[in-house]
Amino acid sequence: MQKALAILAVLLIAGCGTQAARPSFLTRSVQDCTAGDTEACAMLGSLGTVPTTKEASAVQHPRTQSERDVDAILDGMRKAKPTPGQFMKVAPNTPRDS
Repeated sequence: MQKALAILAVLLIAGCGTQAARPSFLTRSVQDCTAGDTEACAMLGSLGTVPTTKEASAVQHPRTQSERDVDAILDGMRKAKPTPGQFMKVAPNTPRDS
């Protein structure tokens, strides 16, 4: 019985820990609208708080690791593409004298 109460107490204490601070609902809606979510823009428009270009440039969502990885891969592919006229020239295959 004491073990069950101890486990229950630990679970209650762990559940009551500090939660990460999240931005307010309107702040998240503005971020969604600037990211291109039309439903968020429509909701903000009905409230009369559609973000202007100045507000839109001030609010930017942080790039996730996978977005940065994709950008790096695409950048590498762009750099690896040869420009016209820079293709490797291969010498013709000639038989060797033994």
